[in-house]
Amino acid sequence: MELDAIRVNEQNYFNAVQADCAAAGIHIRDIDLDDFIHRPVYFEYERPLTMFDGYFADYVTAVCQRPDRMTVDQCFIRDTNWGGCPNPDVAGILVRVSAYMANLLLGIVLMYSPKEASAAVWTQLLTIYSLLVSGIIAIGNGDMLRSHAQITVFLVMSPLSSTLFVYAVLGCCGRPHRLDSILSKHLDHLLNRLLVIGFAVISLALVIFAAMAKPHYFSPDPCRFQLDGMLEAKEILLNLLFIPYVAIAALVVLMVSDPNAALGFLVLMLPFIMLVLSFVYTVVKQNHLLAEQYKVQNNEWKFWVMWQVLEVQYPFVHFCGVFLVPMLYWILVIEARLSDTADNIFALSFGQVLAIFVVLPPLLQAIQMTPMAWAWFRNLPFICFVCRRSQSVAPVKGYSVEDGNLEKDSSVADSFMDSFPEYDQGKERVSLWYNP
Repeated sequence: MELDAIRVNEQNYFNAVQADCAAAGIHIRDIDLDDFIHRPVYFEYERPLTMFDGYFADYVTAVCQRPDRMTVDQCFIRDTNWGGCPNPDVAGILVRVSAYMANLLLGIVLMYSPKEASAAVWTQLLTIYSLLVSGIIAIGNGDMLRSHAQITVFLVMSPLSSTLFVYAVLGCCGRPHRLDSILSKHLDHLLNRLLVIGFAVISLALVIFAAMAKPHYFSPDPCRFQLDGMLEAKEILLNLLFIPYVAIAALVVLMVSDPNAALGFLVLMLPFIMLVLSFVYTVVKQNHLLAEQYKVQNNEWKFWVMWQVLEVQYPFVHFCGVFLVPMLYWILVIEARLSDTADNIFALSFGQVLAIFVVLPPLLQAIQMTPMAWAWFRNLPFICFVCRRSQSVAPVKGYSVEDGNLEKDSSVADSFMDSFPEYDQGKERVSLWYNP
């Protein structure tokens, strides 16, 4: 009915113009407006030579006006497949940068000020579930590409999210950990643990769904070719690269398959190699403390005991191993997946502007920690070595033989019990984290 009304209005307007022109002695040829309105309009646009041409963004905008009409030929700029229409609200430049910044800042808060981590954990949970819910709704409406569903999982399952998941599992098992203040075994933290474990389960389900679901669940994407069973399994494995250090296995496979990539492999492996060397150094440097713990544990090695001893003595190595190095590979995987796609076109959108404000709460929390930053920096082993001064010694935890919990009566703990200002005689373990 609305289209009919438009036709009537246009016809009346044309008749009036034709009558005025006829009165002035100017004849206008009569036309069939029905045919004119429905006549298709064709336009030509220049195809860019590379993705770095200035009009590549205009080309993508023109082609993506009707993504269901796109052809496979339009997906290629020379030999490069630009990956289909962009989604700036999911994979835009500002969305990715804000995700990286928010995870880095929240990770610093969790690692160096765990007692103040409650707000950081809830900020991360809010961000995660907003991404998951919006992604699931978009998939339900058929408004998301398969590749963007996979990127959503990558942004959700960051190293920070994986760390929260591990702490939630430890809390369910009754093990003490860094985030006991919010993810402990107590009933008060049951909802927190369920929310953390819940997003991990949903993300894993979304990984499998995004790799194996039929094409009609997603937006039309001629730039993605139909996969067979083996390629679907490969897609699932690629989508699991968000798991910390799994990307290293992918780099090893890449080097084996392409011997010419040895130099690039070495450069990409450099953070991991430095981390391993640092860990070996800490073990050698603290061998006397580890030997004492070995005796306390009835001549048995318990990994979590050794891990927490090294954590107290070398918090920066612990921070790098748990969070910073996995985050570098997480960013590397995301940027590699989006390197030759149209998502690198900067286009300001509501989702990208909103993503900027997500960074503000963790930024304020990190700024509040700046008074302790100088003392922490001065006490780094490398800085102490360069300045040729002794490092401030952190207290060493003592552990019981039965379950590894901190024990007041152990011979190791007696010598430094005065260093625990929060020690409670009625508790089995002391909550202390080295925050210089």
